[in-house]
Amino acid sequence: MDSEDFPTSTAGAERAGYRNQLAIADTFSRSATSGYLYLIGAVAAILASDMHAAYPVAAGALLASFLLLALVRQSMRPPAADGDGGAWVRRYTGVMALSALLWGGMQVWILLDDYFPAPVRTLSLFGTIAYATVFAHLYTTILRIAVAGIAAIFLPPLIVLWTMPGLHMLAAAFGLYGGYLVFAMLRSRRDYLKQLDLHEALREQRDRYARLSRTDALTGLANRRHFAAKLDAAIAQPGTDVALLLLDIDHFKAINDAHGHVAGDAALKAVAERLRIAFGDHDAVLARIGGEEFGVVLKGAVAAGALSQAERIRHALAGDPLICDGRSLPVTVSIGAGLYDPVRHADGDAFYRAVDLALYAAKARGRNRVQPAAGATGQETAAEGA
Repeated sequence: MDSEDFPTSTAGAERAGYRNQLAIADTFSRSATSGYLYLIGAVAAILASDMHAAYPVAAGALLASFLLLALVRQSMRPPAADGDGGAWVRRYTGVMALSALLWGGMQVWILLDDYFPAPVRTLSLFGTIAYATVFAHLYTTILRIAVAGIAAIFLPPLIVLWTMPGLHMLAAAFGLYGGYLVFAMLRSRRDYLKQLDLHEALREQRDRYARLSRTDALTGLANRRHFAAKLDAAIAQPGTDVALLLLDIDHFKAINDAHGHVAGDAALKAVAERLRIAFGDHDAVLARIGGEEFGVVLKGAVAAGALSQAERIRHALAGDPLICDGRSLPVTVSIGAGLYDPVRHADGDAFYRAVDLALYAAKARGRNRVQPAAGATGQETAAEGA
């Protein structure tokens, strides 16, 4: 979709895509059944002039064309969020412009053919004004539709009026109203863009609150509640291996006492970043459980090697001090690790408790180590001794 159709007040393809999708939905909801208005106007003009008696074929063709275009427009449902919105806009613009152009052509015929009496000409001109006004006020959700519609429906009769002797005053008045339509269209467009801005701001606020409800404010990782929900969802997937790691920074109170809470917070953020780097390529859920404790959920093929992954992150932290506020802070972690077993673990809470007990065992056995949960497999036992 062309960017000029949907100018945005904020950068970003995702936001622009959302605004495009919203404008498409608004356009369809406003105009899906409006094609039948042309049919009603044509019926009124035909009956008022007895066109069906004088020109039965032309009258029937006009009614059939208006009905077909109305049905086509109503059937053109907007695409899904991942669909081709640009292609839909082009097709929909074409259908709406064709309806408007057909009305404009009928209006020209009525103006030029002496068969039609003055009241019918007046009636059809009122219809032209009404339909063009609708384009100017309602269909500026997508600017090209408004422009194409007004041009197709308004310009043909305006040109004809200027060519007809004795109707120049009417043509001038018609032209002045055309100027108003342009002004109204631009004003309506501005109002709609403001509406989009407000809608987007409300959406961003909603998303921000949603993120805050599931994110740890200090580290940007998931918080405990969101982590628990993700763990439950993971073990609910049949046939999927799920591993859980619980990490606790050793002697974290000593860091706060020696360097202050600012350094402690910096250490927590640095550990979170190390976890992102270590597990960024895996289908992992990372969380700060609370205080100096972190959690990792691994799924699928990587879950079987969870103990090896835990040992690598433990070794990396022990061998590479954190740099926090310009100072080097040696940090080690104790880690409890386990693989979900539906026979041993009744649910996510039971699985969490088993791994949490392993974490406490790691701390009790001297810290800076990886401790498998009770019921370790042979692979896990081997990993413990690595």
